[in-house]
Amino acid sequence: MSAGLTTTKSLGALAGRLATNRLAAQKTSGAPAQTKTAVLVEDDAGQSRLAAKKMAEEKARARTLARAQAVAEKLSTATDQVASAIAEANSAVV
Repeated sequence: MSAGLTTTKSLGALAGRLATNRLAAQKTSGAPAQTKTAVLVEDDAGQSRLAAKKMAEEKARARTLARAQAVAEKLSTATDQVASAIAEANSAVV
């Protein structure tokens, strides 16, 4: 009878371990399950990141064009001054 009692205890322990294993948390890939709301939030965040990136690129392009415009204006002013000085020098010689 003691052999039957030992077998019953072993089966009970085994059943307890099986139940524990089934109730234990399932191993996942590390990422939590996403709901539709989470996916929508990620899509919105991704879209706003892209929009911010495009806006930053446009600002950088606008600054570059503004610098080029300023250089062109300075060059034009300097060219006009040189042309005026040459004309003045020519009129003084004649």
